[in-house]
Amino acid sequence: LLSTGALVCALRPSLRARAGAGVLLGLAALVRGNLLAAAPVLALGLLWPERALWMRPRALFVSSAGKGALVFLAGFLLGVAPATLRNRAVSGQWVFTTTALGHTFYTGNSPWSRSGAFEALPFVRSEAEFEESDFRAEAERRVGYPLDNVAVSRFWFREGLGFVAEHPLETLRRFGVKLWLLGNDFEIFDTLDMKTVALFAQVLALPLPTAGFFLPLALVGFWASRKGRATQL
Repeated sequence: LLSTGALVCALRPSLRARAGAGVLLGLAALVRGNLLAAAPVLALGLLWPERALWMRPRALFVSSAGKGALVFLAGFLLGVAPATLRNRAVSGQWVFTTTALGHTFYTGNSPWSRSGAFEALPFVRSEAEFEESDFRAEAERRVGYPLDNVAVSRFWFREGLGFVAEHPLETLRRFGVKLWLLGNDFEIFDTLDMKTVALFAQVLALPLPTAGFFLPLALVGFWASRKGRATQL
């Protein structure tokens, strides 16, 4: 709902609508962390009409598209701000949303992620309750001294980058698998799959349309939207 609202607002030309799109996408990113990656993509989309000015930053950001993109990004930061400020108050550190970046990156770029899909790490129990503490314990075991949350995330991010640097061809192969799985109708799970959750939430057991149904329609809509704002919404 939040991401759809962000898109609807982004299609409107006013600066107020662009700010609203940013706030809604920021709130959506607090619900689903991978939407953080959508912010720069959508900002570039707002700048696309003025792409002829991309090599002239000063002219770009005084244009209507440039102002809209800046207002959008400001709204996005405003939407995320409650989590960032709370993190600062609780931990004393500036953490944008969570400190799970390194953990997630290493999970997909480690010697154990051979298929390119999710595979459990041998030192992490596949239960959300223990994932953070298990990552911390293994990181502290390897370095030999205590680490805070930010340091743990940085450690695992560096470990993942190290694997990528040592195995570039294998990383490209896995990335290809991940792109293929992006359009898969079955979402690979790490703890509980949707069929298990459906035992407790019967609405999920209904024959509802899945990602495999919507993705082709989304691609058709994306292509049709090239004709202008009248077809975008």
